[in-house]
Amino acid sequence: MNKYSKLIDSVCLATGATLTIVQTNELFQLISLIITCIAGALSVVIATINLVGKVSKWYKKAKADGKITNDEINEGIEIVENGLNNIKDEITKSGKEEK
Repeated sequence: MNKYSKLIDSVCLATGATLTIVQTNELFQLISLIITCIAGALSVVIATINLVGKVSKWYKKAKADGKITNDEINEGIEIVENGLNNIKDEITKSGKEEK
């Protein structure tokens, strides 16, 4: 056996272990990024579904008497504005979490 064989083996083993640690860290970072993106998208989808449900409920209530009044239109506009603000807040919050 060469006298440098143990030194070379040790250096190779240390290099391999270091590269494995770095590679694992990158893998965990990628998995974390993917999970964060999925969570952000899911938050936006849930906020959108919530908005659609509120608008649907408003429409059924407003249409119950056969006509929609100005007050009911203003109430519907307020529901949509609040829902869009919630979606915008979810997008902003998701963007900040990803950074």
